[in-house]
Amino acid sequence: MNRFEILEKAIETYGVNHQIDMAIEELAEIIHALCKYKRSPDEKHVTDVKEEIADGQITLDQLKIIFSADDDVAEFDRQKIARLAGRVHMRS
Repeated sequence: MNRFEILEKAIETYGVNHQIDMAIEELAEIIHALCKYKRSPDEKHVTDVKEEIADGQITLDQLKIIFSADDDVAEFDRQKIARLAGRVHMRS
């Protein structure tokens, strides 16, 4: 099974609402890990942040599947990166 198939199977196995709840939980864990890193920016907390980013990315990818949003998210991403580019360029 490839990555997409595994993500789809998880949604099918656990259900949409459960996977949405998991996304909420995983994204909150990123916030928690970042707060711990800010208090103590050591290697352990860096590793924790990286692990939580991976968990969060998996659940975000599942949300794209659930909401049939891959193309829309990609377009919003392009727009927001272009806007950010304009903002950071203005500050240089």
